[in-house]
Amino acid sequence: SQARLILVGDYDQLPSVGPGTVLKDLLKLPFFQHHALETIFRQSKTSSIIANAHSVRQGDLFSLKHYKESDFFFLPEKDPLKIKQIIIDLVQTRLPKAYGYTVMDDIQVLTPQNKGDLGTVELNKVLQEVVNPQSFALDAMGNQFRLQDKVMQLKNNYVKGVFNGDIGVIISIDQTNETLSVRFDDVEVCYEFTECDELKCAYAATVHKFQGSEYPCIIMPIHMSHYKLLYRQLLYTAITRGKSLVILVGDPGALKIAIQKEDVSRRFTGLTV
Repeated sequence: SQARLILVGDYDQLPSVGPGTVLKDLLKLPFFQHHALETIFRQSKTSSIIANAHSVRQGDLFSLKHYKESDFFFLPEKDPLKIKQIIIDLVQTRLPKAYGYTVMDDIQVLTPQNKGDLGTVELNKVLQEVVNPQSFALDAMGNQFRLQDKVMQLKNNYVKGVFNGDIGVIISIDQTNETLSVRFDDVEVCYEFTECDELKCAYAATVHKFQGSEYPCIIMPIHMSHYKLLYRQLLYTAITRGKSLVILVGDPGALKIAIQKEDVSRRFTGLTV
């Protein structure tokens, strides 16, 4: 009788990967108290990231003009191959030169999907080549890993103490014992080669996988090839992952669709009955 449950979240972001829309449904019930937290901690109060995120949430197209002092940029380009090259140039040259950013600690590329020219598979492949070129690569469980690669844990592993979405760096590859070690913050985790299906390169990640995380700089391609996933909640979630800088690269038409279209898929949860 003395227990209290406090839920904290943002119902404007993507719904849970599994069934349900728990927070959004509970907020509709009259017997639950709720309060909106409006103080911004991740970005400054004058941040364009915040202003544009609010515009997206309300379904309004924000200004696409370039501002020298802005922390939010939209780089227009319709050709997917040119979009990919712009992202490579940003990660490899422009952002390190302008801000001192590194892909390991400061830059995260987010994209709506895994497949296609602008999906995680292709972007990780090309970014791995330019960011971490090495003569040796380990092929394990359908993945290719190199020493010092940035990698993501794909599912909860309570035995190892690592969880879905955790990002680390490969610090050793032992071919004799067939093990690979990853450092997650200050913790070193060892994987058998047969366990490497729990990992993937993380230079680029899907917005769904990165929900709940943050990085100083977020880069996101946005293109008509992502049409099925161009909707407001996904774009809002991606933008609000950035602490200091957000760069969208892509088709203005695709951006407009993403802002104006809501995810209308219905989930019958029973919570609001």
